[in-house]
Amino acid sequence: AYSWNGTNALLEDIFANDENGWQRFADYLATCKNQPADILVDLIEEDFQRDTVPHTIGKARRAIIDRKLTQFYRDTPFRHASVQAREKEGRKDDLILFSALTNAELPKPWLSMMYKLAVPVTGIYSLALLSQLLVNKLRLGQEPLLLVTHQSSGLRQSYFHKGQLHFSRLTPLLDQAPELLA
Repeated sequence: AYSWNGTNALLEDIFANDENGWQRFADYLATCKNQPADILVDLIEEDFQRDTVPHTIGKARRAIIDRKLTQFYRDTPFRHASVQAREKEGRKDDLILFSALTNAELPKPWLSMMYKLAVPVTGIYSLALLSQLLVNKLRLGQEPLLLVTHQSSGLRQSYFHKGQLHFSRLTPLLDQAPELLA
């Protein structure tokens, strides 16, 4: 858990993903009543698919995107679509990145605790999707780019092309020795 002081994220505490950690998290939440919370996730069970849909606007666009999200990810409410570009040839369809947390059970203990304590959740954000902000800020966008980050749960590999995230995966590492990672 981190707090934000306007310019910096300050580490408050770390909670294990088990019964004891969930209870400690509940105790922590009780001290910050009515504070809105953002949830940042970096999970192995996150999926990314790029597809095209006909270019439309308004309710028609929303209906097409919702239908695609349901086709790709019917078993999770944690899904997202972002329009990345428009094709230059043919019908000029929209190119969309569809993504989801494919195992809705993983964030459930944390969200249940927040719901139980009436902690408002402003959003659930994917670290892989947020990495596009970093790529854009560093102006690394136009050339093909593989962003590799070492996380506590493994190695996150995100591929960008022309400034757009194409896919990302988190690979568990059994041996975290630096010479083996290189």
